[in-house]
Amino acid sequence: MIFTGVCLITGDVPRLVQFYEYVLRCPARGDDTRAEIATPGCALTICTQQAARSDMGFGLTSSCGASRTILRFAVDDVDEEYQRLRRVDVSFACLPTSHSWGARTVHFHDPDGNLVSFYRPLAQPEADTDASADSTGA
Repeated sequence: MIFTGVCLITGDVPRLVQFYEYVLRCPARGDDTRAEIATPGCALTICTQQAARSDMGFGLTSSCGASRTILRFAVDDVDEEYQRLRRVDVSFACLPTSHSWGARTVHFHDPDGNLVSFYRPLAQPEADTDASADSTGA
């Protein structure tokens, strides 16, 4: 089995496409009802509720679970990505942090409120530390 991607259902495909094209540095293919951003690992599809309903044939409200999802992307430099995202008014859930379990992460929200994580494995596990004294995330 091969995991090939995730689909985000939204009321505003162009807004999420613009956000993720910037965040992921990859172009999207599609239109205002359905678009796909192919990354080296898998694809991120963004579509309207109407497009998803017609594609899948069932109502999304009762079939999509509790929406407790984090989209995770491996990056080369968490701190560099954090600085880049700060310039475009991204809402951060937490600042860049090195975790004792062996990764450095930054978490932020997309325009629909979905949680996104950029992470990088650490060479050796470190204690949980904040990289920045700036607790506002701005």
